[in-house]
Amino acid sequence: MSEIKSNIPIYSETKIICEDSIRTALPIRKKDTHKYDYGRILIVAGSEGMVGAAAFAAKAALRTGAGLVQVCIDKNLWPIITNLIPEVVLIDRDEIIKRNLTIYDAIVIGPGLGLEKSEKMLFYIKHIIDNYNGPLILDADALNLVSSSNIDLLNYHNNIIVTPHMGEARRLIERTDVQFSTLSRKDIAMKISSYYGVDVILKGHETLVYLRNGDRYINPTGNPGMATAGAGDVLSGMLAALLGQGLSNEDAVIAAVYLHGLAGDIAATKFGEFSLIASDIIDAIPEAIMSIMYIL
Repeated sequence: MSEIKSNIPIYSETKIICEDSIRTALPIRKKDTHKYDYGRILIVAGSEGMVGAAAFAAKAALRTGAGLVQVCIDKNLWPIITNLIPEVVLIDRDEIIKRNLTIYDAIVIGPGLGLEKSEKMLFYIKHIIDNYNGPLILDADALNLVSSSNIDLLNYHNNIIVTPHMGEARRLIERTDVQFSTLSRKDIAMKISSYYGVDVILKGHETLVYLRNGDRYINPTGNPGMATAGAGDVLSGMLAALLGQGLSNEDAVIAAVYLHGLAGDIAATKFGEFSLIASDIIDAIPEAIMSIMYIL
C-alpha cells in the first residue's frame, strides 16, 4: 500500500497531560440517574486460553464508571467470565452480526481475541467497523489482524482509536513504505495516526497520544511494573468507560492514559514494581479517580 495519504494533520507541540485537565473532564454524577446514563459498553474480546483479557477490560470499564458492560465471547467460555466478573452481560460471539450496534456508547475489539480463527475474527471486525459509527477502540489482536489484512481504516468513520504497544505498532507501520527501525517513537505515533486516520495511544514509558486533529500529548504517570500481561486490556476498558460517559475522544484518551498510569503508580506503592499485576491496577482505579476528583 502507498504511504501517501490525504488530509494529513499538522501536529502541534507535544503537551504533558496534567491533573487539572483530567479533573475538569471527569463527569459529576447527578442524583436522579440510572445505568444507561453512564454508557453501554460492548467488549469483543477473549478466546480459549485468553479469557482473562476480556475480564480485565470489562472489570476496568466498570471500575471506571461504565453503567453496563457486555462481553461478546464464545458461549463455551461464559462460565469462566461469570466466575471472574459476574456484573457483566454476556453475548455469544456469533450473535454480534445480528445486534443493533448503535445502542452502544463505545465498543472495544481485540483483547485476547486470538489469531487462530483469523478469517472469522476479521469478518467480525469489518462488520463492526461497517455498522458502527460511535467510539471504536481497536487493541491487541484486532490491531494484528488489521495490519495483516486489506482493511483500510482511513476509508471508515473518524471515531477509531488504536492502542498499540511497540510490537503492534511495528506491524501497523509495515503496511506503509517506511522502515520501522528508522523512526522514533514520536514518528511512529504520528505515522500511524496520519496513515490510518485514527487517534493513537502508543503505549510504553511516557505513553504518547497523537490525535487525528493534530494535538499530541505525553503522559507523565506510570512505572515499569506496568509492563505486565493484561495492563493494556485494563487501559482499553478504562477508555471505553470514559467514552461511554460522554467524554470527547480527546478528553477520554488523555484521561484514560493518565488515570491508568496513576492507578499503576498507586498499586506500585502497595506491591512494588516487581510484583505488580494487572488486577492490582484495576483495584487501584477507584483511588486514582478519587484522588483526582476529590484531591485526597
